[in-house]
Amino acid sequence: MRQTATILGVVLLLAAAVTRAGEPTETSAASEAREKMKALEFLVGEWEGEAWVQMGPGPREIVLQQERVGWEVDGEVLLIRGRGVQVDADTGEERVGHLALAAVAWDADRRAYVMWSYARGRGTGQREMEVRDGGFEWVQSVPGGEARYTMHLDEEGRWVEAGEFSRDDGGTWYPFLGMTLTRR
Repeated sequence: MRQTATILGVVLLLAAAVTRAGEPTETSAASEAREKMKALEFLVGEWEGEAWVQMGPGPREIVLQQERVGWEVDGEVLLIRGRGVQVDADTGEERVGHLALAAVAWDADRRAYVMWSYARGRGTGQREMEVRDGGFEWVQSVPGGEARYTMHLDEEGRWVEAGEFSRDDGGTWYPFLGMTLTRR
């Protein structure tokens, strides 16, 4: 009986070793994630500037926008904190209209950048991001259609982002957001 238990124990240890041999180690996965995330290094810093939002046929609302972007988890995650303030033209009173938090990471299994986000009053979301040289794009489902956000650094190094809405699966896009931010 002891011999059977010993043999069974050795077989289980060997099976575990063989199974783990084909998996990337935590170190190689972390190294790959950090390497992939370097493509978003241009975002790190504090940004501020003006944005406009126009939902439907009404007037554009002007927003003073701030984005704080920094590394977490030893460079494997990019954390983005957004805050938009609107100023009442009559009273000068400030009102925080936009508060959001996003985390971007490289998903080795999906071979894609993934963003998890939370926006006050709109809840959570998870979506893939297409990362380009000096920019990114992501699309999300929203009531009545899709919203697409496209960001790039312009020739002056400013964060320029556009938000567009489509009700026909991307056939026609309508602008609803424009933003230009400068690094502080």
